[in-house]
Amino acid sequence: MAGVSVIELLASVAVCGVLMAMAAPRLTSGRDEHLARRAARHLAAVLGHARSLAVAGDRHVGVRFSAGAHAGWDILADGNRNGIRSADAARGIDWPIVPGEVLAAVAPGVSFGILDTTTDVDDGAPLDGPPIKVPGQIVSFNPGGSASSGTVYLAGPGRRQYAVRVLGSTGRIRVLRFDPARLEWTQPY
Repeated sequence: MAGVSVIELLASVAVCGVLMAMAAPRLTSGRDEHLARRAARHLAAVLGHARSLAVAGDRHVGVRFSAGAHAGWDILADGNRNGIRSADAARGIDWPIVPGEVLAAVAPGVSFGILDTTTDVDDGAPLDGPPIKVPGQIVSFNPGGSASSGTVYLAGPGRRQYAVRVLGSTGRIRVLRFDPARLEWTQPY
């Protein structure tokens, strides 16, 4: 059997190193996209679950968002048959029925946020302000399946921008991805 010389071995290691260095940015980019997409899809699933709980339980159910160090959400049930209200939630009348989740635990590196080049989904104007564009920080679903309208913006690593929208009259939930090169929103799947 023929052996391998030290020079051949070093050359093979060098070639492998160059190939890995070339692939690293692409792998990082794919990881960043995966994290941002996973956070958006997970949030859409949480909203869908809240909607199904409202319809099945014949009561109002809401997803309450929190910002700051422990940014995330929890799912609330209406405790007095007048819908989900921030004041009722603060007093414990509308209570959590699904444990809260922290966004960083769902997708590390993803936060509620709006990147500087992002435009409004509807009119294309520059977008700013708070990333949770939901009245009272709560998306409320009624027993008929409709909801309060709103959009939650997620900013991921590598400048990834997603939006999770709830369409009020139908209660439908959409995930959108912002393409900064074309300055437009698309559905990623």
